[in-house]
Amino acid sequence: MATSKKRHLTDEDIEETMSNSGSNLSSEDELLTAFDYVTIDSGDEDLPRERPWHCGKFNPTIPQFVGEPGIQNTISLVARTPLDYFQLFFDETIMKRIVDETNRYYLQNP
Repeated sequence: MATSKKRHLTDEDIEETMSNSGSNLSSEDELLTAFDYVTIDSGDEDLPRERPWHCGKFNPTIPQFVGEPGIQNTISLVARTPLDYFQLFFDETIMKRIVDETNRYYLQNP
C-alpha cells in the first residue's frame, strides 16, 4: 500500500498560488470578506464530551474465566466421514438458506 507524505505550504507558496489563480479579487480584504459568508456546521455539539484524563496507575478488573478451555468436539471420535466435517459448518439452517437464495436468484434471473 502506498503512503503519502503531507506537504506544508509556506507563506510564499500560498501567495504564489493566490497570485497565479487568476482570481478577480484584488486584495486580501476582499478575500477575507468572501470567506465571511461561508458557514461551516461542525456538528461538534452532538458529540459527547471527552473523558477527563486521569493520572496514576490503572488497575483493570479482570473477570474470572469459568468456561471449559479448548476446542469442544461435537462429533464422536469414531467413524468420522467427510460428511461429518461438512455438517460441522453447514447445518440444516444454513443449507435451507442456500437453497432458498439460489431458488430466489433463479426466479429473478430467468
